[in-house]
Amino acid sequence: MQSRYIFFALAIWLGNLSEKAFSQETYPSGRPIANIFADYRHQVNGEESIRAFEITRVFLGYSYIIDSHLSAQIILDISDPFYFENISPKRYANIRNAFLSYKLDKLTITAGIADGKGQVASRDFWGKRYLAKPFLVNYGYIFPADIGIVADFQLSNAISIDAQIFNGEGYARIQSDNRFLYGAGITMKPVEGVVLRLFCDHYKG
Repeated sequence: MQSRYIFFALAIWLGNLSEKAFSQETYPSGRPIANIFADYRHQVNGEESIRAFEITRVFLGYSYIIDSHLSAQIILDISDPFYFENISPKRYANIRNAFLSYKLDKLTITAGIADGKGQVASRDFWGKRYLAKPFLVNYGYIFPADIGIVADFQLSNAISIDAQIFNGEGYARIQSDNRFLYGAGITMKPVEGVVLRLFCDHYKG
């Protein structure tokens, strides 16, 4: 009989600046990114008992604002091999983000290894909580990040539309075929604390 108890999870965000700091018209500017995820576990397997503190995952990177339109970001994801259990060969580190973003008025275009709009909407809604993989990621509906292009247009404070073309295999895999993931969606925030998202995609090659 095997049981496992997670007593707490800890996430530490270092080097985060306020939104006000990013709104200042001082270019170029940048900030380091260091997210550290740790926990304590007590695992019982028959007569064997294991207790341990663990650092299960680390994000290290840098976000750089070039001017009022251009920005770039790179993040290295260092995690235990089990997180990429379906990836062969297993790795300890992957490039989670490496993208260039261009913003003009209400239009934002991002190219490179970037988070999908669905992942961004979920993260923005729930904040910086980290307990497990997001529901949509865990069941294979979306990847947390992928290689491709994302275009987002803010129609109003409550409605935005987006379109994306991705590799379709996640940021931990290189492209191994000629298939791409095409998607489009709309995100609505009718009232404070409520987010509605409609999305469709097509994996074609």
